Amino acid sequence: MDNVGIVGRVTNRFRDAAHQQMLDAALDAAAGEVVTRGWNGLRMRAIAEEIGVSRQTLYTAFTDRQGIARALVLRHADRFLAGVEQAIGAHRDLRAQWAAAVRFTLDSAAEDPLLKSVLMAGGEEFLPLITTGSAPIITTARARLSAIFLASHPDLDPADLDTVAETVTRLALSHMVLPLHPVERVAEQVADLATRFLERRI
Repeated sequence: MDNVGIVGRVTNRFRDAAHQQMLDAALDAAAGEVVTRGWNGLRMRAIAEEIGVSRQTLYTAFTDRQGIARALVLRHADRFLAGVEQAIGAHRDLRAQWAAAVRFTLDSAAEDPLLKSVLMAGGEEFLPLITTGSAPIITTARARLSAIFLASHPDLDPADLDTVAETVTRLALSHMVLPLHPVERVAEQVADLATRFLERRI
């Protein structure tokens, strides 16, 4: 490869890294605005000023406030799933792993300032992303959970794991929005359902 090609690749990597840093900074700023002022108090201008870019740059990256909300929720979900994976990894038994996954999710959600702000405020644009418009979260969680459990239990059927992972995710989201029972009880009940279904199918 000639020098021009090498320089071009290096430049592109720096450009991509700088763009990702801008996206992360924008989402950090958006999260801070939501926690401090609520979803209705979030302004594209405030985010742009805080991270030192133009509003047009933000609109190009996210389209609108709904785009920022979607990106923020998906990033949050990815971080939750990283913690879920660690919680699952602390156990070997299938039932204990499902219980740990649900317990971690609900305990973390209860202490998460961003999620609490969204649930308490009931933002017309934000709340649907974890309720009626939660398909991207469910799809991401289903794939991640299926892969995690298949790695430690290769005898399980991948299609069955997909079914259970999606069901557990939906149940967890439901309990986040409307918690009716103690977390430990919910975790044990969901783990029972997931384990009984999977073990019957082996």
